[in-house]
Amino acid sequence: MFASYFSIDEQVFVHSTTYFDLIYSKETESTAVLLSDKVDNLYSQLASEFDYKNNKRFPVVITNKEKDLNAFYNSFPSSLIVLYDTVDIPQTISYFENQILSIFFHELVHAMSITNLEGAYKWFATIFGDTYNLHYINSTNFDLEGISVKYESDKGFGRVNDPFTMQALVNNKASGKKLNLFDTQGNSSLSYNYGGMFANYVSEKFGSGLYNEFFSQLGKINLIPFNSTFSVNKEIVFQDFIHSISIPSFNTEVEVIKEDYSALYGNESNSLALKNNSLYRLEDFKKVGYYKGLSSVKVCGECVITKVRKNNNFSSFSFYLDGKKVDTSEDTKLLLKVNSNLYYLENEGQNLYLKGDNYSFALGQVQVVDALVAKEDIVLALFKEGNCYISYPFKGVEYQLPENLIIQMLSSFEDKLVFSYGRIGKPYEVPRFGYLDGETLFLDENFYLGGVNTPLMLSENEFLFISRQKDENYLLKAKIKELSEYKLIRISFFESVIEPQTFKNNKNYNLFCHLFPGTLLPYYAGINSQAMPFLGLSYYVSDPTSKFNFFFGADFNTKRVGITFYDSLNSRYQAVGYEYDWLNNINTIYANYKNTFNFTPSIFSLGLSTSLYFRFNTTQAMITSTNSLDFIFSKKIAKGPFDSISFNINPMLNLGYLIGSNQIGYAYGGKVGVSLPLLFFLPSSTRFTYNAPLLLSCSVNLGTLYKLDASLLLFGFEINKAIPYLSLYAKRLGLYFDYTQSLSLSYQISANYFSDILSYYKYAEHVISLRLALTTN
Repeated sequence: MFASYFSIDEQVFVHSTTYFDLIYSKETESTAVLLSDKVDNLYSQLASEFDYKNNKRFPVVITNKEKDLNAFYNSFPSSLIVLYDTVDIPQTISYFENQILSIFFHELVHAMSITNLEGAYKWFATIFGDTYNLHYINSTNFDLEGISVKYESDKGFGRVNDPFTMQALVNNKASGKKLNLFDTQGNSSLSYNYGGMFANYVSEKFGSGLYNEFFSQLGKINLIPFNSTFSVNKEIVFQDFIHSISIPSFNTEVEVIKEDYSALYGNESNSLALKNNSLYRLEDFKKVGYYKGLSSVKVCGECVITKVRKNNNFSSFSFYLDGKKVDTSEDTKLLLKVNSNLYYLENEGQNLYLKGDNYSFALGQVQVVDALVAKEDIVLALFKEGNCYISYPFKGVEYQLPENLIIQMLSSFEDKLVFSYGRIGKPYEVPRFGYLDGETLFLDENFYLGGVNTPLMLSENEFLFISRQKDENYLLKAKIKELSEYKLIRISFFESVIEPQTFKNNKNYNLFCHLFPGTLLPYYAGINSQAMPFLGLSYYVSDPTSKFNFFFGADFNTKRVGITFYDSLNSRYQAVGYEYDWLNNINTIYANYKNTFNFTPSIFSLGLSTSLYFRFNTTQAMITSTNSLDFIFSKKIAKGPFDSISFNINPMLNLGYLIGSNQIGYAYGGKVGVSLPLLFFLPSSTRFTYNAPLLLSCSVNLGTLYKLDASLLLFGFEINKAIPYLSLYAKRLGLYFDYTQSLSLSYQISANYFSDILSYYKYAEHVISLRLALTTN
């Protein structure tokens, strides 16, 4: 279940358009205003393209809770689009005329193409939930992302038109990497790049109407949707598409310096190379620092500023100046140092500011491709109004680059600004080398296998760059020659005037008015929804912000029915509910609370959980309380974001009081555990991915005193909030061995091995526990 997208005390508002409910806070209102007069036109455009028959409204949550630019469409428990109201610096997605609007449009294509159902399919999803959709069985990530990447690029920008994004296709083909359709359907950026270009190729070859009909067939019972739509095998068309990828003529006069280095940074006096999160001095390849979770590197004169993910958190960063942490706000996107002064690129929604001590320069709603410090000046590469600019805020000047020219990966050499360049609309032209000297632009016309990535200039005649070939990187050296010259015109660079963007009236968000239809689930979780669910039926409903959630259902095995209301915010979980056991005629009213408190150092945390149960029938009543403290010690052990071990110690105390008597029961004990990650990456996992878990269980009696229980929970999920290009197939396995001796003084020993989906990153956890409980009557 998702944590809320807004903090518990944050006031939330809603603005309704014809087809959308834009849900926002005061901090994200300006972005809601930006979207409000455009989203209905985008909806109408896609409705016409898809011959959309559903006439469905979509809630759109605009939150600044996450600090990585991202968005996702989710169908569980009902259709929802979530936008993270922030910016992308340096640019990592693609070049867009309006970045946040294009990212929203990408997710809207997902929402409308997947829910474009009719007839029985539409009614089935209406009754049982949007999750029950054959697109999730018939479609792969290649198909799902392909259609969105295609449509985001229809106006001339986006990934299909971006040579920096699509260089992987050229490099793979040119370096001899053989790919079939199955290789690109997994859970990586290949699904976006190959999927988008293939969708564009098919649409141009057969017509967009027929391509949209194919996607519509993915939502129906059709074993061969592609073949039946186009009358040709999909693999044949894919190989035709691979053959159509044009390869430029490469200059082969290069010198291989090193292998496995992935990026270069710096200037003529301080140059660094990156390899596996470690920085090496380029002159002698001596290691100068290791940064786990490294996000970006900026060389500012003689100093080095690194941006590092906190504990591999996907939206929380720390900045380090020559290895020493610098205090920054959570809205800081980039940190630069000029002389002894620090400057920050920070955002307020979609508006960007360059700030420092007694300094503030409003950049406005622009896309910052990259930034660096050169000769005691800050240089920004901006993309705005469909063109690339090199801007100098201190000098108040900028230069517009030639039409369709885009640049990335800045470095400096003496008075020259060095970069990689490409051309929008030329996706099969791999990036090349260029530099700006004064007001003259010099562009090397040579193509190099693997593209020119993160170039560094060595002299007037030589440069270094990273070549990306197949699955390997090479550090190469090449000669500078065949330069084209362009004289640029100096333009005044003024500070943007940022007007407050607000609605005339803010309508308070009422979560009870936005409880969209939920999803029917094939299990019942009962009193403790965090425990292993039982085979049954539940109907789960949540408001779009996930502040209010409830489910009601029945357990077929133990004959229980119940209803639970709960909310989950970050590490906190609380719930109240009612359950009736009709087999034993027992009513239960219960309340659960669980919270996790993190401490410094971050390897230590404390979990507190308490539950209160009031059980009664016509003859007796009993109050039971369960309380526990969970001391958790975690240690990251490997390079990946999910690789960690955590150890926990969990003392426990249970109390029970039978109303009307002096009898008090109690139990105490503890748990010691170790947690390890558990992930299953399947090449075509979206064929098996669905949000409704499947529970398999069995129980074997081993004599009169022993019993072995085993249960397996299969759970497929798209990790949109954390890593949007990964699909996950995870399992939760429970093995229970119980020994019970029925005496007045009884002992119970249980050894549990189970794994669970964590609430935030959706990865799995093993816990091995041993509990000894003593009860008295």
